Amino acid sequence: MPRRNLAWLLGIAAVGVFGFAVSHSAPSRERDRDYELVRLVEHITERLSGADDGKPRVFRDSAVTNLTEFFERFRTLNVRSNEQLDELVSRAQQVIGGVEPQQLRDNAVLRQRVVSQLAGVQSSLDGLLVDRPRRNILRRPQ
Repeated sequence: MPRRNLAWLLGIAAVGVFGFAVSHSAPSRERDRDYELVRLVEHITERLSGADDGKPRVFRDSAVTNLTEFFERFRTLNVRSNEQLDELVSRAQQVIGGVEPQQLRDNAVLRQRVVSQLAGVQSSLDGLLVDRPRRNILRRPQ
């Protein structure tokens, strides 16, 4: 009986250590936020820029609300972001701030202004993000 208890205690400790190691080796959530911002800005810019094939693009209210919700999450969860990203989020927030989805549907001048300003934010974001390999695993030949 004592050996079984010892085995359980060692097993539980091993699982705890393994979980701790996995959680600390996971990639940072900051990079996910960067990509989320890129995805949201690309989506709204694409929807507002018009049609490529002659058909108008569907523009839903959620394109604007998703971006404003991201701004709120970004500000509350901002743990260790860099200054460039903070500045880009502020620029995007200034562009979208106070603009209602229906205004973007009705006012072509406002729509073009928002598209051009968000395109500037998007190009700055593209320059900020760099693709890097996450890990290089070497295996021994068998």
